[in-house]
Amino acid sequence: MNSYKLILLIIDEEHIGQPKEFMSEVFSKMNESVRIDPIHYTLNDVKYRLKHGDNFLSRILTPEKAIYATECLFSSGYCYHPKMYATIKKEWEFRMNRAYYFKDKVDVCDDIYDESARVLLISQSLQQACAGLLNVFWEYKPSYYDLSHLLNLCGNFCNSPKLLLPKKSFRSKRVFHALCHAQYNVNFKSVDDVSIEDSNYAQRLCRRFLEKVANEGEKKLQELESLHREFRVQ
Repeated sequence: MNSYKLILLIIDEEHIGQPKEFMSEVFSKMNESVRIDPIHYTLNDVKYRLKHGDNFLSRILTPEKAIYATECLFSSGYCYHPKMYATIKKEWEFRMNRAYYFKDKVDVCDDIYDESARVLLISQSLQQACAGLLNVFWEYKPSYYDLSHLLNLCGNFCNSPKLLLPKKSFRSKRVFHALCHAQYNVNFKSVDDVSIEDSNYAQRLCRRFLEKVANEGEKKLQELESLHREFRVQ
């Protein structure tokens, strides 16, 4: 049976507060053959963003990409300007600095060992790096932080997620599951069931991922800098 992954921009009158429940319900109704990663906005939010300029929506809201719409939402077009580039770069540096902060905390040798907490720090590092990528490539700031969801979004424009997405091996799938559920495990499990071998494996993946992300993000920033520089106000 074929399986599909889709990313949908959903604009509704009401805010969808639990994207995970929405995703699970669709996955179940589609006989677990179609996974969607939705990006949710309210109609009023989209209208405000279009009025004041939103480069992410300006790329997405085009007639040929629409599946269903009850009204036309027009974009004013992509905004090029050196100040826009400066904003993108600042957000990128902020996210990557935070990603490295979490990663560095994992490298500290402690007297108390808690592998689940260690994996949580790694997961936080990975999420921040994904947020940095989404900002640079799409100029999109996610409102829903779930590692699997963020990796699927980033997989549309770069290769770094391939380092983390589970391979065929049981260990790869086990560690990916631990990374995706790290917050839950720390909050609700009183038994640390993550081995030191698995947390070390996750740590190595994190180092490789951050290195790959930094290379891809910096390369994209160089492209953006030249594009925005061309529109410098004389």
